[in-house]
Amino acid sequence: MHLSQLKKNHWIKTHAEIFSAPSKIRTHRVICRTDQQRTFHFAEPEKIALLLESLEKKLTWKSSNLQNMADLADLLATFWFFMISIHPFSDGNGRTTQKIINQILMEMGHKEMDFSIIKKFLFQSYENDYPKLVQIFHFELRKTS
Repeated sequence: MHLSQLKKNHWIKTHAEIFSAPSKIRTHRVICRTDQQRTFHFAEPEKIALLLESLEKKLTWKSSNLQNMADLADLLATFWFFMISIHPFSDGNGRTTQKIINQILMEMGHKEMDFSIIKKFLFQSYENDYPKLVQIFHFELRKTS
């Protein structure tokens, strides 16, 4: 699958179960502490549905405007960042997001992406450095070609 096909397929539709499974959405507060004693407060449960709706709109727009691999890296980084930040499920947010990204890549004829550097970035540099995250995704995306 090439970028033009991804535009046609609107990959959010392909994976709509994430955005249309209210019974699976978390209903409790989640706070995470990393090894570096940093604390993350994930989205409040009452805001999750609205945040997922906003994410879906953002991803639909980005997927319809893909021109190159840098755009694809930005799209995948956006999906990963917001799914991890929103943390819509009680468990398996990272694994689910990685699995979906790798499924998309494999449908496009790529190999699976290694998320170890991306995860390291999350736990060490979570200082709203989104451009750096996109750079890392772009770097890792090139390895999947």
